[in-house]
Amino acid sequence: MSLNCDFVRSHGLGNDYLVMDPSFELTPERTRIICHRNTGVGSDGILVVAKNSGADFAVRILNPDGSEAEKSGNGLRIFSKFLYDHGYTKKTEFTIHTLGGIVNSRLILEAGRVIAVRVDMGKAVIDRQLTKLEVAGTTLNVTSLSVGNPHCVTIVPDLEAVDLFKFGPLIENHPAFPKRSFSRKKELNWGMKCENRLSLTLGGVVPRDLDDLDGLQASEFETYQIFSADDLVFKLIDLQNIKTSRVGLVPVMGIMSPAYIRVQPDKAKIVPKFAYWFFTNLYNRCIFNELGGGVRQTISSEELLLLPFPYLSLSDQARIAEFLDRETAKIDELVLEQQRLMELLKEKRQAVISHAVTGKQQVVEQKRADGTSAFSLQPSALPDLVLVD
Repeated sequence: MSLNCDFVRSHGLGNDYLVMDPSFELTPERTRIICHRNTGVGSDGILVVAKNSGADFAVRILNPDGSEAEKSGNGLRIFSKFLYDHGYTKKTEFTIHTLGGIVNSRLILEAGRVIAVRVDMGKAVIDRQLTKLEVAGTTLNVTSLSVGNPHCVTIVPDLEAVDLFKFGPLIENHPAFPKRSFSRKKELNWGMKCENRLSLTLGGVVPRDLDDLDGLQASEFETYQIFSADDLVFKLIDLQNIKTSRVGLVPVMGIMSPAYIRVQPDKAKIVPKFAYWFFTNLYNRCIFNELGGGVRQTISSEELLLLPFPYLSLSDQARIAEFLDRETAKIDELVLEQQRLMELLKEKRQAVISHAVTGKQQVVEQKRADGTSAFSLQPSALPDLVLVD
């Protein structure tokens, strides 16, 4: 099958991207083929015009390996110029939605041509706990920070003496950076591609009827995001009220609120159920509550994935997850049994009160040897009491 699409090639400071608005899906495999420097068009990535999501425009930033990036300063400047040059807008200031959040872009014109672009990448988030990395037997002093996409900075005395092709991939895939083990993708349900509605509750992710609108319009389900089985889902809004926040593991493909955070574990490194138990532990210990910011104290996906993640072997993760599944199931069953017992005791309490006050049973006093009294209910010989006006 032949797939055709016009594209524009641009670069910012030598960082080159292809910009396109394809009519077909750009899968990771297709992205890798297109970006290959020898057998494809060749580029540092692809900028894809996406459907608006709370901003004037939206872009997907695809890496040459097929993964999706949160932000790119050069990519956003290229994309902003593309929008103006190709008639998508004639405004010089607008917003662009990215996986790493919404950014503001401002075009600088001269004689009607874009000669420069300024983008607001947001506040830098610095991980002040991570100051050293052990890489290939070498200890590096580092600064780990993010402006929507992660960076690791290390100062070296002689750049020419550093084997960047050796250390780059080792740092990028170091266990200290969980983003390489978790991906984020917000796929909206345009055209109602999925009609299986799910709900994130305190008891987990459960099915929910599409007809249960609860104040929504049916058309709003197109703005819901699609989740796949084994995705992690987070509701980290209004963290001061722990009952409104929650963590879940998605059992089957379905749609949920676009306000939720979707995180996909790399199954080559992470057992999804272990990741669920890890983040559930943080939730139970109210760790998220200490991290949130803003009026409603929320956490972004960016801040969420800055949390250090314990890197264990897949077999150890699976063993721990199976243990927790088994033991928590036992505890849950005991809790249910206690709840059933409590309900029976409440019924017994009500029956005792009812029988005593209606005369169906009489209260009998019995004297003990020590002189104290014991009371019990015994069948009454009296007729049932009749209430009269």
